Amino acid sequence: MFREILDVDRPSRIDFGLGDETFKQDWTPLTEDRLGWLAFNPRTRRGLLAAARHRAGRLFGLSGRRNRV
Repeated sequence: MFREILDVDRPSRIDFGLGDETFKQDWTPLTEDRLGWLAFNPRTRRGLLAAARHRAGRLFGLSGRRNRV
């Protein structure tokens, strides 16, 4: 299936999604960083909690996710 896609369709880009699993490195050594925005409403309890949870994860490395493809 992949050979057919690569040989016939000739895509200019293949996106394996987020993560750095080894099978992705088997297909291509190229990586790209992705940047994004997060917004929280500090006027609400829910917004404050989400912001605090995000900040704690960044400070203590608790996010468990890497944003590399």
